Amino acid sequence: MNINFGLFADLPPVPGVKKAPKGRDRKAALARRALADCAAWLGLRSAA
Repeated sequence: MNINFGLFADLPPVPGVKKAPKGRDRKAALARRALADCAAWLGLRSAA
């Protein structure tokens, strides 16, 4: 199954970095955020 990363909300700005991540770095950051949110929703660990 494919993922459409265009449907995800934008990443919050990172202090000290002028440009938002692009390409694979952006997709990896979105996936990390989604996994953390899913784990928090399941109660596996606290929300960050």
